[in-house]
Formats: sequence, structure tokens, C-alpha cells
Amino acid sequence: MIRWILWAILLTLATRAGAAPGGVALFRQGRYQQARGALEAAIHAGSGDPRAQFYLGRTCLKLGDLECAADRLREAVRAAPERAVYHYWLARAYGAEARAANPIHQAWLALRVRRELRRAVALDPDDLDARIALAGYYIEAPGFLGGGLDAARRQARTILERDPRQGSLLMARIHLRDGDADAAEAVYRRLEHEQEASGADGSPAAADVYGDYGRFLLRQRRYAEAIVRFRRQAALVPGDPQPRIHLGDAYRGVGRYAAAIAEYRTAQRLKPGLADIDERLRETRRQVRNAASP
Repeated sequence: MIRWILWAILLTLATRAGAAPGGVALFRQGRYQQARGALEAAIHAGSGDPRAQFYLGRTCLKLGDLECAADRLREAVRAAPERAVYHYWLARAYGAEARAANPIHQAWLALRVRRELRRAVALDPDDLDARIALAGYYIEAPGFLGGGLDAARRQARTILERDPRQGSLLMARIHLRDGDADAAEAVYRRLEHEQEASGADGSPAAADVYGDYGRFLLRQRRYAEAIVRFRRQAALVPGDPQPRIHLGDAYRGVGRYAAAIAEYRTAQRLKPGLADIDERLRETRRQVRNAASP
């Protein structure tokens, strides 16, 4: 009898120990609903593994449950405050909440984004994701929330030493924020030339350059040039809907409405439920009707 009781205890412990890794595996496979169930079960069973909280937070973020994401990632940070990546993802959860919040709450959340990103960089100075996000915060945030181009430049210079491509893209964003479009375009042109000269223009990493340059050209209403960049980007990252959306916007700019509709529909197929796609389609169809009117 005692032997069976001990066997049951060991089986329960093994189940608890395996629940969190199982949930992590489901998350990595993109099976987010199943991952959520497995990770919640691990936590309710008393798993002390902070990865369960961390991956549940990331799972909730994928599922759009922002309150759950922030709660679980806060728990992960409390359990393992020395893990830079936990602070980085908590910052991302706060950022997602901020986009849906009222202006007062946005300011509160923005300060927490900055705090978590700064903590992540302090814990792991080589965490480029966190450092790039922190530089982006400094570029976009107003001064009263701790933003500023001098701080952004300091981060960009450090990133340049570790990843010249990402550091250069950040410098281009800083030039744009500073009102110097010519300097920004010079960076994009140099990066394109370097990619073509090295043969790296066909690698997925090159997609960032084409995407950033394409968005710059779109804002400048240089639609034909933007189309070239977005086509290249879409070919390098065929599963990403964003290049298709931007390509649709550029086609609309040159009056190629059928091509724009096709790109928006492709984006919908790649990621159903994307915000603003239906509105883009309605607006494009309205433009088609207007173009056909005498």
C-alpha cells in the first residue's frame, strides 16, 4: 500500500514538472490556446518554475489578453528578477496595454515600459532586442516621459558596435525625428548598396532595410519606389502580412486598385483579424468607384 502511495506521489510530481515544459513546447509550435491551458495547469498545480509564468504571459500577449499578459509577466519578474528577457517582455506587455489605454493611463504605462527596458539593458547589456526597444522609446516618447534624441543616439551608437545594420536603421529613425529626411535616406541607400555588394540582399535580415526604406518612401509619396522595396521585403518574409499591407498602400498611391485589393486580401489570409484591413478595402473600392465615375 505504501509503495502505491509513493508511486502516486512520484507520478504527480513528474506531471507537475512536465506541465510547464509541455506548455512551452506548445507555445513554440504556435498552439497558443493549448499552451495557455497547459501553462495554467502547471501554475495551479504549484509549479515553481518561473518559465510557466513567463510563457503564459507571452501566450496571453499572442492571444490579445493584455491584462493576463501583464499579470503573468509581472509574476515572472518577481520570481526571477535577474532575467533580463523577463523585463523586456513585461515592457512589451505594458506597451501593448498603452496602445489601448486612455491618455492618462498611457503615460503611466509608458514610464513602466521605460523602467523595464532600462532594467533589461542593465542586466544584460548585450540584449539587443531590449536595447533596440529602449532606443525606440527614446525616439518616440516626449521629453516629459523620458524621451529624447540624445539618449536615443547613445543607445544607437552602442548598437552600431554590436549590429551595424540595426544601429544604422535606428540612426535613420533619429534623423527622421530630427527632421533630416536627406540624412535618413542616405542611410537607407548605403544599407541597400552594402547588402547588394555583399550578396546579403536575399537574406531575411535584409527585409528590415527594405521595410524601413519603403515606409520612408511611402511617407514621401514616392509610391513607385516604395513598391520596389515592399516587393523585395515581401519576397524575403512571405509569412509576414505587414509588407503586403504596405504594398497595398503603395499600389493605391499609384492608382493600381486591383493590385492593392489583392495585397490586402493576401494580408488577411496570412493573419485573419488584422485591424484596419476592412477599412482599407472599403476605401480602395470607393476609390475604384470614383475613378469609374464620369
